[in-house]
Amino acid sequence: MLKVPARWSSFPMQRQGKQDYACALYCIVSAAIYLGAQQDDGGGGARTIANLGAGRAEPVSTALLTCGVGVNVVRELAVAAGLSLWRPNRRADRLDDFASRSDRPGDGTLWMALLMVSFEDPVTGDASQDLHYVLVLEVTTDGVVVADPHPWRKPIYVMSRDDFLSAWEVGRRRNRPPKWAGCLGRARG
Repeated sequence: MLKVPARWSSFPMQRQGKQDYACALYCIVSAAIYLGAQQDDGGGGARTIANLGAGRAEPVSTALLTCGVGVNVVRELAVAAGLSLWRPNRRADRLDDFASRSDRPGDGTLWMALLMVSFEDPVTGDASQDLHYVLVLEVTTDGVVVADPHPWRKPIYVMSRDDFLSAWEVGRRRNRPPKWAGCLGRARG
């Protein structure tokens, strides 16, 4: 097992519920706390949903509880959390894109990626696969440091480079650009 660099041990990873699909929301809230756009007071998820406004809060909340959200809603959630979501004109398709961060939308940034991951229920042992948003904290020579909001997974862990690339490639949706990734930064203004 690859070791998490010590600098990430205090990363404020917020956790989704056991039976919801709110991984995008909690990745965004965690990034907002880390980047200084929100306080770490336990209310970031509810505050972000409320900031969507009356017409959007209810349908987005329902989706987060029942089926998850698409990439267009991810952008809305980022703005509601005080962040910007930047996607490269050429899609990110290599680990170097995560590591270099050469086109920063703000002073500090974090990448968010959509992966296909396996979940093992800790009670029944049943395994399933699903699309899942995670934060990419760092790319090292050994692997990719990931922050994960799912309660059945460690909040911070390191995936081998090959495992990450495989999960990222499989995580693309039909008829969509492959390897979805977005760079989160503090909103300007």
